[in-house]
Amino acid sequence: MFITAKTFLVVKVMKNELDLKFVLPTECDDFPIYKRATYGKKTEHYIRLADEDDLDADVFQLIRQSYEMMKS
Repeated sequence: MFITAKTFLVVKVMKNELDLKFVLPTECDDFPIYKRATYGKKTEHYIRLADEDDLDADVFQLIRQSYEMMKS
């Protein structure tokens, strides 16, 4: 888990991939997001990484947005 004052990123290790879960200020359906879940005012977004090439600038940008939102 990656935490500021609140958890902004959860990494779940699966057999062949990593599952990332994070909260964004708005709903987003763009690739590589494969699933969303809304709880009250929060929308959790999920990304699956099968290999290290999947961890690109777009994924880092989404994680950064979650970090910025949760640290305030």
